[in-house]
Amino acid sequence: MVLWIGFIGKLVELILTKIDGKYVDLRLDERKQAARAFLALHEALIQLEAVAVGIRDEINAVLAGRRSYLWRGPFGRIVHRGDDASRAFADSLRELHPLSASPTRSSRHS
Repeated sequence: MVLWIGFIGKLVELILTKIDGKYVDLRLDERKQAARAFLALHEALIQLEAVAVGIRDEINAVLAGRRSYLWRGPFGRIVHRGDDASRAFADSLRELHPLSASPTRSSRHS
């Protein structure tokens, strides 16, 4: 679970660093689209966090002796939710990508 959270944290850090390093030139309609894409990204991260917590809880139940092994049904449902959350995360990044622009310094200051 710590690996998933660490991975998600590093991925978010990378995204924010890339976005921060670029100049984003948005018109009004593009701002609305960007806001929706960032909201979708936020929702996807919340879903991924819930999946990580679900995985942690299932594994902790086995480690604590409350269960003898990981049951396929509950774990399969968690993995299915993880697949959906991963797709939502990738889709939100695809929406954000064309909205970011990297103009030259001269156009930034003009």
